[in-house]
Amino acid sequence: MKRILVSSCFLGEKVRYDGKSKSLINDTLLLWKKQKQLISFCPEVAGGLSVPRQPAEIQQNNGLIITCDGEDVSRQFIKGAQRALDICQQHDIHFALLKESSPSCGSTTIYDGSFQN
Repeated sequence: MKRILVSSCFLGEKVRYDGKSKSLINDTLLLWKKQKQLISFCPEVAGGLSVPRQPAEIQQNNGLIITCDGEDVSRQFIKGAQRALDICQQHDIHFALLKESSPSCGSTTIYDGSFQN
């Protein structure tokens, strides 16, 4: 059975920076969960960040991931990304359902580092 990596916040886990989830209610997702095809994962928590935590954005000028109060959390984000890769390799995962706009999960849309939305 193929497994799918899924952002923990989609499965109702309160792991987001604001201590909330972004539950995704979908019949297919519920079926996959019942069939134990899903592996829930939050790279930010896996990298050592707390819940709740200050919002962070990837800075366009230098690629660092900085919180809104100026803390460099790049190391934690990189550690979380490495753990995600390790899990995907360990479980032969080829697909992931990830939260867009997140600095750790977004693939086409992320905030620009200016904290201006």
